[in-house]
Order: sequence, then structure tokens, then C-alpha cells
Amino acid sequence: MPALNMKTRWVLGLLTLAALLAKPAYDYHLARQARAAAQARYAADKAEFQRLCREVAGYKFYRKAENVEGILLLKVRRDGDWQDLMAPGAAFALEGTDESYISSFLYNRDPITTAGDNSYFVDGGQAASSISGFKYVEVVDERNGERVHYTPRWDEPWQYDKSYLKGYIKFWLDKSPPLAPPPAMR
Repeated sequence: MPALNMKTRWVLGLLTLAALLAKPAYDYHLARQARAAAQARYAADKAEFQRLCREVAGYKFYRKAENVEGILLLKVRRDGDWQDLMAPGAAFALEGTDESYISSFLYNRDPITTAGDNSYFVDGGQAASSISGFKYVEVVDERNGERVHYTPRWDEPWQYDKSYLKGYIKFWLDKSPPLAPPPAMR
């Protein structure tokens, strides 16, 4: 094989270098195109999601009821086996069940000032900034279909039992028969 002159060596070296760099450069170009396509799909999906949130999902208030003293619960959330994540009600596994679910409607509510959407924390205590819960809750008993009337009561056991700390207030749930016929459904 004849010896190559310096100019040919340089040309062959540059062609080899170009061949070695062409594959990564082409891969980089394809990756940029794929990333741009993915960002375009994401922007379109995000716009559709925001449109659905605005027009379909969320709270829709058709009428506001003023001065409501109590509510009628047709069904009370019961305790269940929440090992199956697909079981009905499993999304509420950490929320109250049975009497604590009923009590959550009677507890006071502490407004969240930073949310700006009338959100609140449910709280059993009584603070100056608290919004009081309902005065009563009526529940339809699933076993016999009869209604049961529940009212809240706050007691200060420290006044008659010195084992409690002074100022301690305890929440009680009082159960009684319903006071009136069932409310009319509209």
C-alpha cells in the first residue's frame, strides 16, 4: 500500500471524525424533536384539563340555603376493610366513620384564611373565630329505616371531676327520637 500524503491523511481523519460525530448528533436531533412533540402534547393536554376543570368539574352551586339548622343524612359512612384500594369508600379510609362521621357535621369549623375558597378545618373545640356546626343531624337508620336525631353537647368535666385539667371541654353526641316529620325533598 502506497504511503498517503499529509493532505489525504487530514481529509481521511476529518471524514472519520465526522462519521463518529454524526450518529450522536443525529440522536440528539431526534431527542430534541421527541421532547418538543411531548411538550406540545403536554401543553394541549394541560389546556384541555384546565378547560374541563373550568366547565365540567368542581363545585356548582345552583341555590344557596340560608339559616340551615340541621341536615338529614341518608347514609352514614361505615368502617370497612380498606386493604383493597379499589373497594367502595376506600378513598375515605382516613376520614371518620359511624358516630365520628355524624359528629363532623356538628363540630365547629375554623376558616382557612389563605385558601380564599371558603375552606375550613373541622374542629371539636370552641374558639372565638370558629363557625358553629349544625345544631342537629338526623340520620336514617339503615337497619329499620327510622330516623334518629343527634345533637351536640359540650361539657366541662373539670368542674365536677378534678382528674381533668381546668378548662377542658369535652364533646358529646346526644341521641334522641326525631322531633318532627321528615323534611320534604325538593
